[in-house]
Amino acid sequence: MIVPEVCLALIAAIKEFVMMPRTEEECKEVSNGFNSRWNFPNCLGSTDRKRAQILAPKNSSRLFSNYKGTSNAVFFAVVDVNYNVTHADVGCQWRLSDGGVFTHTTVYTKLEKNQL
Repeated sequence: MIVPEVCLALIAAIKEFVMMPRTEEECKEVSNGFNSRWNFPNCLGSTDRKRAQILAPKNSSRLFSNYKGTSNAVFFAVVDVNYNVTHADVGCQWRLSDGGVFTHTTVYTKLEKNQL
């Protein structure tokens, strides 16, 4: 019972620090930073994922199980040019490819709906 409570407290504590660029000017600032520092024009973030061993949720069948018999969840993050986390997504099934993990994030959903 404590895990959901701790998760909600963490979200409340960091939500003002973990956010995607919200204005055109902020997007240009991030893009210019990637271009000048890394020579990546038109880039708004760098992504990566990490698998972590978990206790599988009840009634999840084998969605989170891997070939070793353990259960995993995927942590996905987007960072800006200064390594600040601008988006984090947790809980995707481990069996998905990198592209599959991305398509299950809120960033992808918002991109598809032109909400970013």
